[in-house]
Amino acid sequence: MAGIEQIRMGTSASLIKSVYGNDNSHAYIMRNETGEGILASHEIMEGIYVLYGDFHMESMYSEMEHSADLLCLDYCYEGRVEWRAPDGSCFYQQAYDLYVDDRRHTCSSFFLPLRRYHSITVAFFRPDAQASLEKHFEGFPVE
Repeated sequence: MAGIEQIRMGTSASLIKSVYGNDNSHAYIMRNETGEGILASHEIMEGIYVLYGDFHMESMYSEMEHSADLLCLDYCYEGRVEWRAPDGSCFYQQAYDLYVDDRRHTCSSFFLPLRRYHSITVAFFRPDAQASLEKHFEGFPVE
C-alpha cells in the first residue's frame, strides 16, 4: 500500500509532534529555535492527499524520506521557501508559484527568508492514485 505512511517525517525539526490523526488525516507541529510550522495532511481518495502548510520560522531541517512513486503539485499562497538540492542546484518558491515535483531530489535544509511559508500541496502516490481515479471516473479515460 502506498501513501502518506511511506513518508518518514523524522524528528530533527527540533520537535515534530503528531497533533491528531485518524485513518485519513494527520497533523504535525514542527518547532525549532527560529519558530513553528504546522503541516496538515488529508487523504481525499486512496493515494491522493491534500496537505496544508503553515510555517512561521526562519529555517528548518527535515529528515523527510519516502519510498513512494510520488508526484506533488505545490502551491505557495504566501511567503517564500528556499532550498538547495543534493546536486547543488538552488530552488525557491514564493507567493503564487506552482511547483511540480516527484521528490526524487529531496533536500534536508529549508530557509524561509520572510519567516513565513503558507502552501497547499496535492500529492499523488502512484499507482494507488491511478487506480482511485480510474474507479471514480469510470468510463472517462484517466491517464
